[in-house]
Amino acid sequence: MRLRRASALTACLAAVLGVVGCSSSVSGSASSGSGGSPSASSAAAPTGSGSAEPGGSGTQEPGAGEPRATEPGSGQGGGEVKLGKRKKSEYDPCGLLSSQEVAVVFGSGEMLETSGCLHSSFDPMKVAIIQASYFIPDASAEIGKIEVGGNSAYRMKSEEGCAVLVALSEESQEATGALRVDVTTDGSAEPCQLAVDLATKAFDRIPNA
Repeated sequence: MRLRRASALTACLAAVLGVVGCSSSVSGSASSGSGGSPSASSAAAPTGSGSAEPGGSGTQEPGAGEPRATEPGSGQGGGEVKLGKRKKSEYDPCGLLSSQEVAVVFGSGEMLETSGCLHSSFDPMKVAIIQASYFIPDASAEIGKIEVGGNSAYRMKSEEGCAVLVALSEESQEATGALRVDVTTDGSAEPCQLAVDLATKAFDRIPNA
């Protein structure tokens, strides 16, 4: 049974890491690729054996008590980026949330040993990657416009899972910096709600501009 779960986890991680990566900061101009996010630099694959970490029981509701993203107001223009709270575009995404904090959102008491911006629970299997990016939605995803922390955000659903992209600040001659959170599950939970909950918590940790 554990071999079967491990195989499912490996396949899921391969799908997630195939489309997104983790970088410590955003600098320079955005590329025109799908999503426009920097390349992977520090996401580490989980070890063969999982280790339990404190930070939430399996019965706790994911994201309980945390603020939810809200739909943008009707006054927002179609291409306008709303920045209710400007954040610094250069930050360490891997230090925004601890494994224990992710476990609380996941509703899991057992987290795999990972490093960098990747967090994963074993049973049920859920994977999250937190990274710095640009406010450019994935072309192939099913996109919905929302708000996180008073800022414009995209909810991007795909076959691999769900990602939330939150605008942080606008800089001259550069694309808008963003926070990106990708979540993939084994079908035991809705990935978009987990991504919104994690993005909301991580957004609050980024220093104000």
